[in-house]
Amino acid sequence: MVGQEIMQDRDNLYIASHGRVICVQKRTGKELWRTKLLRWGGDITTILVESDVVYAAARGEIFALNPDSGAIHWRKPMKAGGGVCILASDSQVA
Repeated sequence: MVGQEIMQDRDNLYIASHGRVICVQKRTGKELWRTKLLRWGGDITTILVESDVVYAAARGEIFALNPDSGAIHWRKPMKAGGGVCILASDSQVA
């Protein structure tokens, strides 16, 4: 789907869609949390899931979210401004 991305860890799915990140339990489909990143919608949001943080990018900003609660740890606007950000990591998979 355009504008949506789904990534997973061992127990949860993380869905990025139009400025929001949603965490859903894989076994039950129960929504655990939903975090709105932007005050406006209609943008492509990308995510990267690591063991202790969920990174999200939308409208030229990078966000670090708590994977248990969805709380925003920090946000960083990119100097280039808006547009689509693609996230990648060089972390080793355990």
